[in-house]
Amino acid sequence: MGYGKHIYWFRVALESTTGSEANTFLEIGYPVLDHIEVYISPGNGSQTALVLSDKQPFYDRPILHRNFVLPITLAPLKKAEVYLRVKTASSMQVPLTLWNQAS
Repeated sequence: MGYGKHIYWFRVALESTTGSEANTFLEIGYPVLDHIEVYISPGNGSQTALVLSDKQPFYDRPILHRNFVLPITLAPLKKAEVYLRVKTASSMQVPLTLWNQAS
């Protein structure tokens, strides 16, 4: 989306198709984003919020990785939604990869 001062919201819908809990990682593959607010709604009425930033200390990240990586647990046969609120002075790129934790 190029350079700008706008704030963008992204929504990603996830669905577990297995009969057991799925432990995954969501990677945001562009580590120079200035401010990311992540809201995870696992489909059970609760919500988790997390703030990520290239201005925060590296060791404050939930997973110590060169990109922003978030652990997400998906309940068996349930849907979850992830909302990202992103603001940055750099180029607006938000490449997402969902990993299996075993990978």
